[in-house]
Amino acid sequence: MKILIIDDSKIERMIIRSYLQHLNHEVFDAKNGETGIALFSECNPDIVLLGVVMIGINGYQVAKQIRQEFTDWVPIIFLSGKTEPEDVMVGIEAGGDDYLPKPIQKQILIAKMTAMERIATMRSQLLKTKNDLELANEELGRLATLDGLTGIANRRHLDAMFSKELSRAKRHAQPLTFI
Repeated sequence: MKILIIDDSKIERMIIRSYLQHLNHEVFDAKNGETGIALFSECNPDIVLLGVVMIGINGYQVAKQIRQEFTDWVPIIFLSGKTEPEDVMVGIEAGGDDYLPKPIQKQILIAKMTAMERIATMRSQLLKTKNDLELANEELGRLATLDGLTGIANRRHLDAMFSKELSRAKRHAQPLTFI
């Protein structure tokens, strides 16, 4: 999996990177929110580990921006020493999916990554199924408007095109001839 770490603490990033690389994940990291958002679009991560308190824009703002700018859903896990229930709620409302307290404990990080890996696998299967269904729908639409024997447009196609052309003729105040 590709994992993006966005945190202003170089030590935290290095520790998390070492844990994740031992699990054979491809890891990218950014030292602030602005760099993280730019890197997000470049590396297309499967998971984002996002610090809350950072210089510049904070983690909550980064999560909101990621959710607004990018249409594909990617799990965001907040990393923070702020672990009060209110802090967790603010993180979830900002677009986060989970919350890990700092300092990061290796066993908890491994457990979360295992769970997120399952979610990422389901997400990719869902996207593949969605693409397959879109292709099947296009083919069904094509088959519904063509005669199976001759390949010539059928009555359904005629009805759709006639309605479209009649509207165009009315809009441009031009005559319409139908044979």
